[in-house]
Amino acid sequence: MESDVRSLSFTSSSATVTPRSRLQAIYYVHAASADLTFSNGSGGGTTLLELTAPSAIGTETVYVPGRGLLFGGGIHVTSSSTTNIPSVTLFYEGEKKKRNGN
Repeated sequence: MESDVRSLSFTSSSATVTPRSRLQAIYYVHAASADLTFSNGSGGGTTLLELTAPSAIGTETVYVPGRGLLFGGGIHVTSSSTTNIPSVTLFYEGEKKKRNGN
C-alpha cells in the first residue's frame, strides 16, 4: 500500500478509519486508567491491539514498529471511557478517513 500518512483525532467513544489501513502511531491524553481497543473493521471484528492507559494524568505516544499494524477491513477504535481518555489521535497509512462515534 503506497499512500501518505494521515491522521484522525476524536473525542468520542469510538472512531472508524476505512478502508484497509496500517496503523502507525497513536497519541492519547488520559486522566485515569482506561482501555483503548483496536479492532479489524468494526467493533465486532477481531481485536488486533489493546492499550491500557496509566492511572495518572498524562499523555502517551505509541509507535507501531515496521510498516505498522495492518487492518484489512479498516481500523475501528473504542475507548472504554471518554472521561478517562478524552482525546485520541491515530496516525495511519490508508486512502481515506471516515469518522463515526457516539
